[in-house]
Amino acid sequence: MELEKKYEYLKAHFGEKNIQIDYYGDSFNKIRITHLPTGKQQFGNKNKTQIENAIIALEKLKNEFIE
Repeated sequence: MELEKKYEYLKAHFGEKNIQIDYYGDSFNKIRITHLPTGKQQFGNKNKTQIENAIIALEKLKNEFIE
């Protein structure tokens, strides 16, 4: 699945109104995702691009609800 589609799929999984995405770092490529109803947060900061880091953070957040 290409990155943009995967990103949109994961955002839709939570509902855009239920997540907050914050960008930080020198080039704003690091991501903090907050699930607003629960306050759970996940970070993506290992890759060079925002979208890759956002996908990682969204996947980690999704996995928190599976466990």
